Amino acid sequence: MKPGPKVWSAFGLPPAPGVRDQILAMTVVRVGHLGPTNFSAKDLAAELGITPATINYHFNSREELLAEAAVLGYANYVDTVWQEVQAAKRDPEKRLRAWLETSIDVQVAIHGWGPILNYPAAALDVTEVLEKHHRATMTDHSELHLARLITLVSDVRRGAVSDVEFELGKLPRARLLKSPKVLTAVASIGWSVLGFAVWRSGRHLPSRSVKEAMSLEGKARREHIDLMVRIARGEV
Repeated sequence: MKPGPKVWSAFGLPPAPGVRDQILAMTVVRVGHLGPTNFSAKDLAAELGITPATINYHFNSREELLAEAAVLGYANYVDTVWQEVQAAKRDPEKRLRAWLETSIDVQVAIHGWGPILNYPAAALDVTEVLEKHHRATMTDHSELHLARLITLVSDVRRGAVSDVEFELGKLPRARLLKSPKVLTAVASIGWSVLGFAVWRSGRHLPSRSVKEAMSLEGKARREHIDLMVRIARGEV
């Protein structure tokens, strides 16, 4: 995806954002496709028509750029998933299915971020910057994502849609954590989605040459999502 209004709007930016915002947005896009190892600040600068020194001026180092872009990319993922939930039919199960489908699709689309977001030991230099400067922000977005999933699962169990809008960093933790059965279901669903998305994103090296396994992907995905809906209902 080339720099331009389509990219800027995907990150909630104006049609002509500042250079710093352009650098961040395109870093999210490029790392999503290439991964952090193959990401080149020099190539990014050339694509944006700026000098590498401009990137250094705004972010001091490659690690700081990647760390801040990771925060933006994750926040955008959380927002995108919820937008699709809100666009779904006003039905508890359909909203949960929208969360499941979009969570997988977006993680696959930004698969290059996997080494940083899912395997922090694979990118320790970036992880250190994230932990030092952005841990609170990442935690807030992660908890918001989980709070929404808890609500969706609770809605499926009671058969009604909750009109709830949580405020980032200000969650009703006691209310959200009051049902051990819902929390167990949420944990199972969250781990399952992540596992499937990681497998699909990386095309699991040991098994991707096994044609029989790869041919079952579509059917397995549908049945796996059906299973997670059953978990949400409390049937499994």
